[in-house]
Amino acid sequence: MRLSCSLFKTSAIASFLAPLSLLWLSFGCYSVRLLKKTSPPPPQDFFSVVRFSDEHGVVVASASELSCTTLSPLRLQVKLHSGSQVYRPSFVIHADNKLHTEIDGLVLTPSPGLQPDYLQLRQTLCRAVTRRGHFFYGHADSELLRSLSAWLQVLSPPCLIKFRPVRGFHCELPVPAVRPERKTLERIKLRMVRAWQRQPYLLTRRLAIAVDLAQILSDGEAARLTRFCQVLRNSSVRELPLAFTSTRWQQSVCNTQDASLKHAALGLQLAVREITLFKHLFERASHRGNVAVRIAAPLSHRFWVLLTPTAATRATTVRHYQQVLATRDPHKSTPTCWHPFFSENMRLHHLAQAIGLHTGRCGTVLYPPLPATARNDLLGNYLVASITSETEFAISNGRTKFLRLPSGTYDYRISPLPNYYLPASRTAVAHGSMQWREQRHNHQVLR
Repeated sequence: MRLSCSLFKTSAIASFLAPLSLLWLSFGCYSVRLLKKTSPPPPQDFFSVVRFSDEHGVVVASASELSCTTLSPLRLQVKLHSGSQVYRPSFVIHADNKLHTEIDGLVLTPSPGLQPDYLQLRQTLCRAVTRRGHFFYGHADSELLRSLSAWLQVLSPPCLIKFRPVRGFHCELPVPAVRPERKTLERIKLRMVRAWQRQPYLLTRRLAIAVDLAQILSDGEAARLTRFCQVLRNSSVRELPLAFTSTRWQQSVCNTQDASLKHAALGLQLAVREITLFKHLFERASHRGNVAVRIAAPLSHRFWVLLTPTAATRATTVRHYQQVLATRDPHKSTPTCWHPFFSENMRLHHLAQAIGLHTGRCGTVLYPPLPATARNDLLGNYLVASITSETEFAISNGRTKFLRLPSGTYDYRISPLPNYYLPASRTAVAHGSMQWREQRHNHQVLR
């Protein structure tokens, strides 16, 4: 239309028209442009941004794309509280009604038969939308809150989803009793002292830290958490139970302004579960033996020995642990699910699931899944390090070292150690491999 008006104004006929006619034509072209700019708005079945709030005006969910008459993608984000942490899970329902969920960078898909009716959820959202000027708002009535609670419950079965006015959705984890957990740790400690001839350092250290927290919680002395948190900060990550390595758990427990004894008890329960399973694994998969060093050098010379488990050893330990889960763990068929303590990175999430710290029936599976080889390597490294007595030690030439190791093959490397204060030399005087068998006593000579 703009092109036709311009041609008409520049034609030869237009030059003979009266000024009034020119004025009328110019105004007509402008009116056409004006009508074009003020075209009718798009149909009201599609909303770009909708904020759903409760009766107190608190926004509990927001939709970035919402179509009510066509099966276009639906994008919804919900605010979820867990202790002092706030999570924002979001999901997308595609045209074929397939769900795609994302929370903390973890991409999840629903397990077949466990997802709620998302088509009904779309209809519930559309009924709640109203327009106020150029903005769209939705009232989160009881029906909508029930639909969103059902989706959040599917997302995290360990959580008990509750809606609180003004504060929104909350993930409440069941609080365990502390006294039975403390008794379990005391029994493991007593058996470790009386029956084990050689204790694995990492498992022993994790047991000591868990016992310290159990004593604090059972005595009800919240002030002692400050000292406990200092121990956490000054410890290596490998020395802590997996639940204690979560920075989010540490923030909820060690925040002096809002310290959560409930989350501390939840972390203790997960730690006791891990230590108990590893105690059974240690008694099943590790074996005693002696390692002697015989190097063509004076007997007064000292050496540094480094033992490295091979991939086959890690795989064997994983198989032993799977047998432990099958006989000792009532939740051996637990699939992967999201847990607020283990969602900060992919390694923590995968390792917690592989160990068996996720309990309950989960309605979501991780996507993309971790390949079986990478999963076994991740789990195998963690298991072998946890139940091994020593893989690095100083020894004099001709002496013997008493060890307790998981059965399998180990590569060894022997380096000179000048004295007690200088590090070992990078030059190896001997290297090779040794076989640690499943027998009552092993004896290996490293040359």
